[in-house]
Amino acid sequence: MRVTAAVQQYLEAEAWFLAEGVAGILVDDPNEPVYAALCPHRNHGIDRQGRPVYIEHTGRMRVGTLLKHLTQDDLVRRHIRQQEIARQRMRESAAALGRPVEKQVCILDMAGLSLAPDTRGLAVFKRCMKIDQVNATSPSLPALSLQPESTQTRTQVQIFPVITIVILSLLTFVCIISI
Repeated sequence: MRVTAAVQQYLEAEAWFLAEGVAGILVDDPNEPVYAALCPHRNHGIDRQGRPVYIEHTGRMRVGTLLKHLTQDDLVRRHIRQQEIARQRMRESAAALGRPVEKQVCILDMAGLSLAPDTRGLAVFKRCMKIDQVNATSPSLPALSLQPESTQTRTQVQIFPVITIVILSLLTFVCIISI
């Protein structure tokens, strides 16, 4: 029963992946200058376990300013793009290490975050969370990977979930230059 549900979830994620055009999302983003100016972030190497590290100064972002230049759909699309970048980085790290890399490290610096959040930002956040929950195993990440167990003809099925580790307000205490 659980296998049937997992296969169904994968098929639904695959349909979403194709409908949203996620396969081509890693090409240059025409809104990159806006994100660079208004959304301080960086894909920053890997940790000791080979997990890609993503750093974002979430508390410095101002939804009202962002929405003067971008739509809510643009912001959701950017989230999807960043998740695909993380998946690509996990695959690259796994290939270099010769073992699965199943997680990424996200450091979200919440310093400066308003205690009265913009409802438009919450709407974007909810949309992103729904996408992440429904499509946690995107077809871009091999959900079912057949890898040779040995030189024999047997194969082993491995399932690679995408899990994000969130560390809040860490950068309040660490200088970004030192990372």
